[in-house]
Amino acid sequence: MLESLKSKPSITFSVTEPDHWTIATESDFTAQWSFTPPGHYAHPAVVQRLMKKRPNGDVYVEMSVLCETDQASCDRLSADFTELNEYMRNQLQQRGR
Repeated sequence: MLESLKSKPSITFSVTEPDHWTIATESDFTAQWSFTPPGHYAHPAVVQRLMKKRPNGDVYVEMSVLCETDQASCDRLSADFTELNEYMRNQLQQRGR
């Protein structure tokens, strides 16, 4: 997945500090992929988040997780990102008002 994204010119990459996640972001910020670093409890895994807007203007995040470790770690990763998504959605909704 990471190599596939590297071939797209509309994608920018960054690495977070100090935890070393690789983040790929679509140039219009509508899509983001977060790749776990080696040593992370859910590695190897990637979380894709798509920013969407409902007809009434509400913002939401559509999320997909590709996780290749044990189920408990994958479930934990998904729960962590669900919490982040809710926080991000609330922040965007407040800015939109």
